[in-house]
Amino acid sequence: MKQLTLPIIFSQNDSRWKNSPLGTRGTIGLYGCLENDATMVTNYYGFQETPLTLNEKLTNNAGYQDGNKFVWSVFARLFGLKYSGQWSNTGALTQAQMDQIRKAIDGGYPVFLQIDTIPATSALDEHWILAIGYEGDDFLIQDPWDGATKRITSWGVTAQKLIYAWCWFEGKPVKVEVADGCLVPNTPEWRTKYEQIVASATKWADTLKILEITDDPNATPTDKIKSTMAGYKSRETDLSNKLNDKQGLLDNANKEIENRTEQVSRLDGDLLEKDKYYKSLVDALNKQVKNGSDALPLAQARVGVLEGELDEANKAKGRALLEAQQNKSQLEACQKGTIAPTPQLILKLTIQYITNLVTKKGGENNG
Repeated sequence: MKQLTLPIIFSQNDSRWKNSPLGTRGTIGLYGCLENDATMVTNYYGFQETPLTLNEKLTNNAGYQDGNKFVWSVFARLFGLKYSGQWSNTGALTQAQMDQIRKAIDGGYPVFLQIDTIPATSALDEHWILAIGYEGDDFLIQDPWDGATKRITSWGVTAQKLIYAWCWFEGKPVKVEVADGCLVPNTPEWRTKYEQIVASATKWADTLKILEITDDPNATPTDKIKSTMAGYKSRETDLSNKLNDKQGLLDNANKEIENRTEQVSRLDGDLLEKDKYYKSLVDALNKQVKNGSDALPLAQARVGVLEGELDEANKAKGRALLEAQQNKSQLEACQKGTIAPTPQLILKLTIQYITNLVTKKGGENNG
């Protein structure tokens, strides 16, 4: 079997670019089969491209028509390749056409093949693949849909009935010399390492663009990149120092906030204690008011009783004074002989005398 070796394999459904726009319409995942084939061909001819970088170059250099239709001549011009022109056939390919494709592969050129992925339908379900080898009328192809290497007859139809168009680009394939201890080209280990290198280069180029250092890292002198990076480093150091100063101020502010918070906490404690003391005073006052309200009716009743007793005493006193005055008048009348003393009068005066004597004696003892 005749077979060409592609240095790296790409799939349009790779998560790194699957959802990226293809030109100005659609995405690489949906419509990027031909663009991924072209990316593999650029690497075959010694360029270092990914579906992302090639898509950007085609987009910026009129490499697409009507949004995302591949322009073969622009691709050839960008990479200095010779375009074979495109052949097509709506019917089954003739043996001469099959020989043409095999001859291109013999010349060392991967061949772009347009196939109908669902031959059973009348419509052309277009898909572009790369023919990299053959065995008789069966081609070994590289499928950009899933990155798999397979036979074209895996679609269940002969190559003559499956192929609708074909073309290729002539250039100088990259020669890879394998030294002792080096990875063998196109092996899984080699492809993994190659993809890592390409990915790193892509990230580096993207970084330089994001930092606005250059749009074309390959055409920019290393000294200029170093100088610009040094400027960014100096600015980063300056900003870092300013940030440290601001952090110091922030730390002091946080400390002051902590102190103020502690003071507020203490004031809250004092206020709580005073609130409790005030509440206890209010409770005691309310209790006293309540007790005073309960005792007032009793005191008022007692005062009424005492006032009644005092009134009775005053009345008794008045009667006693009147009676004493009468007795005195009767006694004086008896002494003058105006009236004759009767036994009742004598008894009455005697009792009055004894009473006055006892009252006087009691007053002297109290005195």
